[in-house]
Amino acid sequence: MKCTSCRRVLIAVLSLAIALQIPVSSPAQDTPPLHSIDNQQALTGVTTANVVFDISTPDPQVLSQFLSVIDTTWNQLHASGLTPHMVLTFRGRAASLVTHGSEWHTAETEERLAQQLVDLQRKGLRLDICAIAAKLQEIDPQDLMAGTQLVANTFISLIGYQSKGYALIRIN
Repeated sequence: MKCTSCRRVLIAVLSLAIALQIPVSSPAQDTPPLHSIDNQQALTGVTTANVVFDISTPDPQVLSQFLSVIDTTWNQLHASGLTPHMVLTFRGRAASLVTHGSEWHTAETEERLAQQLVDLQRKGLRLDICAIAAKLQEIDPQDLMAGTQLVANTFISLIGYQSKGYALIRIN
């Protein structure tokens, strides 16, 4: 019954819009061109961007996508004249995704993740792996991907970075 009522209302609204020649557009048509979209309102007066990422996703494809977004974010911040300081902390099953020979990803995905991590490290990003997660998953520290560093406890890392004013972004 409610669906029928909703359809009737929608038809009435569209009919009225057509009769009054009111343009009906989709949100995509109302979106300004990408080159005119910026973050200047949020960045006014900001000279550095301090952020710590709490990464716990168990999905290698999701991790790869977010690493790409993090790279883009670093590039955009840098292009805006800011100095980005970024730390990626890997805990839980995410720790196993940044190792060689993991059962959780294919060789192709491993290669892509390893390259993404190297690229981020070259930009100065710190890559911390939780030793507690590594121990629980029996990860050999020698299997960690290049550029990653084992830390005692990423919860403590997250507390420390947030206490220093780093923004926290969770990737689950």
